[in-house]
Amino acid sequence: MTQREPAFRATRWLAAGLAIAAVIGGVGADAAQPPDIPLIEAVRAGDVDAVGALLTAGADVGAAEPDGTTALHWAAHNDDLRLAARLIEAGAEADAVTRYGIAPLALAATNGSAEML
Repeated sequence: MTQREPAFRATRWLAAGLAIAAVIGGVGADAAQPPDIPLIEAVRAGDVDAVGALLTAGADVGAAEPDGTTALHWAAHNDDLRLAARLIEAGAEADAVTRYGIAPLALAATNGSAEML
């Protein structure tokens, strides 16, 4: 074994680790700066008044983050029945999936929320 081999192996492991971190962390062109989607932000924050105002103003209930996550995904994730109902009444698609194939229903199931299901 030469002196350069351990350094080469360490560099290779570092590169592999960074590649894995990038995939897991969502680092990439579309994850560098998430889009400003007010309805999703309001649902994520649980701001019922802002969600109502945005829906009344005609916000796109189907707008999605780069990975496909919608406001309804966030309502299900937060187990917020009130916001989920408002979004569905406004036309949110309950079967919308992220690029990873995750639907709001799967998030509700993960939370163990019978009411949300």
